Order: sequence, then structure tokens, then C-alpha cells
Amino acid sequence: MRKSNIATEAGHPGQGLGLANAALNMASTLTPRLRAVSLRQIANAHALLNEPREFESAVDEAIQQAARGITQLEPDNAAYCTPSYVEMEAGMSWVLLKKPDVAVAVFEQSLTKWPSATQTRDKGLCLARLATASAAQGEIERAVQIGAEALTIAQQTGSARIRAQLGALCDHLAPAGRLPSVQDLQEQLLQLVQHAA
Repeated sequence: MRKSNIATEAGHPGQGLGLANAALNMASTLTPRLRAVSLRQIANAHALLNEPREFESAVDEAIQQAARGITQLEPDNAAYCTPSYVEMEAGMSWVLLKKPDVAVAVFEQSLTKWPSATQTRDKGLCLARLATASAAQGEIERAVQIGAEALTIAQQTGSARIRAQLGALCDHLAPAGRLPSVQDLQEQLLQLVQHAA
């Protein structure tokens, strides 16, 4: 599954799909959460391959497995893989599929169910992705407001993933770069990146 993630992030979704499917070949020995993260990766690969039907099917199954994982007793390395986490990951795939309106709804739904005291970093990533989807919809001020909230979490946690997503947000906000609110967010992000370096 991790090799699949690396392959898709490197721009090789076909290879990523094959590796994620190989992970599921051991499904009978996997915990529900491990099945969920593998299915989430299959969904991501299908989105990158522009295969929406297969993407939706894999996401639905991943959410079901993540829900089963809430009550699992077996230990694994995927305790983070909750239904909210799977939904957040699926939301970014909807942006890739050029459906930011669907992505916004998915991110908002995911945030309503987010565990309040845990997974702060993932919540920050979800907020940064919601901001990016909002910017893709042309909702600039909303994107800036949500992006600022994600930036606060990035400052608190030092998360490179949130910083990277905020960088993508700034790319989406570039056409509105003359707005003071956009300039302020870009400056704060630049300071955060310089501080992390």
C-alpha cells in the first residue's frame, strides 16, 4: 500500500493501482483498517486515471471497512484510518476529477464527524484541501478564511503535508493575488516555509 502511494504521488497511477490491488490480495489476513487504506489507495489511483465509477466504488468500500475498523480489536499501523479520514482523501480525488463542488461537500461532511481531540494534523490537511476546493470553485474569500485556519494548525504541528497543500491553495489563488487577504495568506505561508527550512 505504501509503495502504491509513492507510485501515485510520483505520477504513476497504473503502477500504484497494481500495487494497491496486490496489497488486497492478502485481504483475509488484513484488519478492516488496513483493507480501508488499501482501498483508499485504489480509489486514488482510479481518480488519477480518470475512472470515476471505479473510484466511487473503491471509496464506498473503503468507508465501510474504516467503519468496521472503529471496533476492531486487532492492532495495526492504521489507527488513523477512520471514515472521516477516508472521506477527506476521497475529497481530494474529486478535485482531481474536476468536481470541486462535490469535493467541498465531502470535506464539509468529513469535518462534521472529525474527532475533536485527535488527528489534529489530518484535520488541518482536510481544511487545507477544503480551502483548495473552494478556490477551484472561485470562492476566494472562503478559501482564504479556511486556509488561514489550516495554516494555524500547520504552525502548531509542523506538518509538511499541510504546508504542501497550502502551497497548492496559493497556486489556485494566484489569479486573485492582488487581493489583500490573498497576499496576507501567501506571506504567512512563506514565513512558515522559511521557518521550517
